[in-house]
Amino acid sequence: MVRLVAIASAAIVVVVVGVGCDARLGHPAGTSADSNNPGGSNDSGGGSGDAGGSGAAACATGRVVYLEFEGATLAQTNTASDATQSKAVWMGVASATLPKFRPNAADRATQIADVVNLIKQKLSVAPEITVVTTRPAAGPYFMIGFGGVHQTVNVPYLYAVNRLDCGDTATKNDVAWVFEDSPTTQKTADFAVGSILFGLGATGTTDTNDCMCGWLTNCQPSNNACTVSPAISAAISCPNQTNPQNEVSILHSFCQ
Repeated sequence: MVRLVAIASAAIVVVVVGVGCDARLGHPAGTSADSNNPGGSNDSGGGSGDAGGSGAAACATGRVVYLEFEGATLAQTNTASDATQSKAVWMGVASATLPKFRPNAADRATQIADVVNLIKQKLSVAPEITVVTTRPAAGPYFMIGFGGVHQTVNVPYLYAVNRLDCGDTATKNDVAWVFEDSPTTQKTADFAVGSILFGLGATGTTDTNDCMCGWLTNCQPSNNACTVSPAISAAISCPNQTNPQNEVSILHSFCQ
């Protein structure tokens, strides 16, 4: 399975594993997804330009999704992740600098544009969510970084990482990261969307086409573009969460 490591309240998980855990997608051979803490954070250097919003209406709270492609230096925290302070709860080292997304690719700009557009398309089910690539001057914002490898931050997963935040109560300044091992721009975007859902309290599924496949579950995502479901069985549920979970409704909770 591809485990998106997820970290719940005390551990890092790759998109797959328990409630209150960090989650990440993908895991190296011989490892399994760990799930112990919800939440997640990451730092990002400068932005690569404003990507605009995915819909006409913006969050009344001002919260946005910030995509960071230019690298970042992150510091470990034992509490909640805080994108405004470049602190991530899922870090396995005290601090680390993650490089730019695919810095040597001849078509780097095109790949970045593809990832941004694919994320915005998937988030179109919740048009109030605004997506930007310039770092906001102030929170709240959900930061997702792209680039580098999992070894740099000492987490055992290949594709993506964030911490599960049941009810989206631990932090509104989440930090998630998608690593270079993600095979295509489509899967890079899919893992990013999964990290958003995980940070809002959605848990893993075993449907290989669902965006939460591998987040706290032993599920290998398909090569298809992932889907966001209004009703899908979650392997592990947050307290007070309905099951089947409504991933569309969870995305709508982003602005709360």
